[in-house]
Amino acid sequence: MGLNQLVKGIWLGLLIAAYPVILYLLMSYQLAWLGALLVFGMIVWKLHRQNNWQWWTIILLVSTLVSARVFGIDAILKLSPLLIHISLFTFFMQSLYNVPMIERFARLEFDGKLPPGIATYCRKLTILWTVFFAANIAACGWLAILGDDASWVLYNGLIVYLLIGALLLGEYLWRQIAFPDLEIPPLTQTIRSIINNGHQVWGRGKNDGA
Repeated sequence: MGLNQLVKGIWLGLLIAAYPVILYLLMSYQLAWLGALLVFGMIVWKLHRQNNWQWWTIILLVSTLVSARVFGIDAILKLSPLLIHISLFTFFMQSLYNVPMIERFARLEFDGKLPPGIATYCRKLTILWTVFFAANIAACGWLAILGDDASWVLYNGLIVYLLIGALLLGEYLWRQIAFPDLEIPPLTQTIRSIINNGHQVWGRGKNDGA
């Protein structure tokens, strides 16, 4: 089961990483409408599990049509990454009112028992990630509406992942300094834990209202 989850997580990660390039290619060949249709279909597929999903679908459709009229179909397509960033921002922000998101992952690595000082550290780190996602939302929105296509795909297809990688690596190195007596799991193990247990953590966040 663990291996299957890892493979599924890797494929999902590759898809998320590649979709800005896919959307860029569709726009380059004047097929932005097809990309918008695919994104809309994926959102509706996700919404159909929610209560009153028909009304949410109608609201989404009307909002999309109005926005396409105002900003153009290409801009609407380029705004689609905001759905992911807003979702991440919301999860991290709401978790601060209950169990911070980073603490949930940390408890998986420490079998539920956190060493002294880790809970406070996890809360601060969750705040840092929340600020990062907020800044990312602003950058993505600006590039979608005012930026050119090349800058948009460069940021969403490469730069944002480099920033995430730098933040992960920087935090891992800082953790070594902040907790010199703590046995720190290898970074690869941490990433593997995130991939394997990500759905469990997100699902718990939805269930407890965090």
